[in-house]
Amino acid sequence: MALTDTAIRNAKHGSKPIKLGDERGLFLLLQPSGGGTFIVSGATASLRGGARFSAFASAKFALRGLTQSLAREFQPAGVHVTHTILDGTIDSERSRELHSLDP
Repeated sequence: MALTDTAIRNAKHGSKPIKLGDERGLFLLLQPSGGGTFIVSGATASLRGGARFSAFASAKFALRGLTQSLAREFQPAGVHVTHTILDGTIDSERSRELHSLDP
């Protein structure tokens, strides 16, 4: 399910928090009081680039900047926006070749 403006506005508010998310790792926790938490998953590359990771680092830098802007935009409405670093490598033949790893 895509995390769209329409999905957020159509969420049924009740006495319990509502967790919305999408397939790309974005989550929004809506509180009955109207506030909430928006968690964006990032990587260490959002803080510093690395050799052979220029495309990845530039995308993660941009995501971090977007998250900071959203935090400032939605803070008055009681929505907490956070950028959380979740590093890891997906075990695949390509990642083992790229990082010179043995299975």
